[in-house]
Amino acid sequence: LPAPGETPKVQVHVSGLAGLLCTVLAEPAAPVRELKAAIERASGIPAAQQRLVSGLQELGDLDRLPLEDKAGDIDITLVKRSPEHARWLFEVHRSWTRFLDAPLEVRGNREVAFEAVRQRGTVLRYASADLRADRGLVLAAVQSEGDALQYACEQLRDDHEVAMTAVCRSGRALGYTYASVRSDPVLVCTAVRQHGPALQYASEALRADRDFVLPLMEQDGTLLKFVADSLKADAVVVSAAVMQNRNAYKLAAKSVKSHPAVLKALGIDSDSD
Repeated sequence: LPAPGETPKVQVHVSGLAGLLCTVLAEPAAPVRELKAAIERASGIPAAQQRLVSGLQELGDLDRLPLEDKAGDIDITLVKRSPEHARWLFEVHRSWTRFLDAPLEVRGNREVAFEAVRQRGTVLRYASADLRADRGLVLAAVQSEGDALQYACEQLRDDHEVAMTAVCRSGRALGYTYASVRSDPVLVCTAVRQHGPALQYASEALRADRDFVLPLMEQDGTLLKFVADSLKADAVVVSAAVMQNRNAYKLAAKSVKSHPAVLKALGIDSDSD
């Protein structure tokens, strides 16, 4: 029995594909890496070769035990990694650069690839074709570096959630997307706030939409360069751009440069001689 005030330990039953491997005691609040050490002592399976699964969730080393009832037992499934798999996972964990020259079969291993893109998203470029079509892996890559989107499969480059995650990290990522994404005003606006010139990748319809473009001109007048020609001749849009940045005047259509509203934005009185 635990001493007064001491948290009782729980029994963890660890099973493999062939049945029960061992039963160990664990502190309810202990991280999973401590559980792996206990399993290694009891079963002889190195901690680095252990993948522990509770239900449908794989447990990371820093996760806590999945306790619904701290007084109850816990059932865990152990999937054993090969020594080679464990070695590459360790190597890539130390430095993502090891993934670059890893054998093809290693670059096709989801767990190893996930560790690599977690550190440097654009390493997705070196993952196998199957993994570049893996939505979970691609999401992890663009969360790390938005520009990793360019190495995802075409279908995922047209996925709104994946694209939004990417442009939140790097507005330039909008340039790696497809038509349906480039027509989304919220997504495009997010990209432009991250990287103004991303406006050039917006759909033609958005770049010709005065209501969409006008607030952007008020934030950065030089973005007038990327709007539709019709709006470069729009006095309201051009005035807003020039008011924000006088250099935008050079980007306006010749037909609107002498408009009173544009001249006023420049600080010129059109009625004076």
